[in-house]
Amino acid sequence: MTKKYDADESRLEDLILTVNLEYAKRCKKFPPMKYHQGDIVEVEINHEKLQGKIVVTDFGGSMENDYHSYDVEVEGRGWYKHIPEAELTLIESVK
Repeated sequence: MTKKYDADESRLEDLILTVNLEYAKRCKKFPPMKYHQGDIVEVEINHEKLQGKIVVTDFGGSMENDYHSYDVEVEGRGWYKHIPEAELTLIESVK
């Protein structure tokens, strides 16, 4: 059986599609990511230089940002999320 959509559901789907298309167009402008999952990087947090492993790569960051970002796990300290690519320095690459 095919589900019948009402007008509100249809408008919501149109809005989601529009937002996704705009995001996809914006992402086409991004260069390739510099770092990879598993890379060891250095990042400065609260004036302290920390080393950690990239555990999540976010191409284009979040929809509100215009840069790549990464989640970095620092042993004994946990995860630091949404760190801009420009704030990382590569220590050791997995590639």
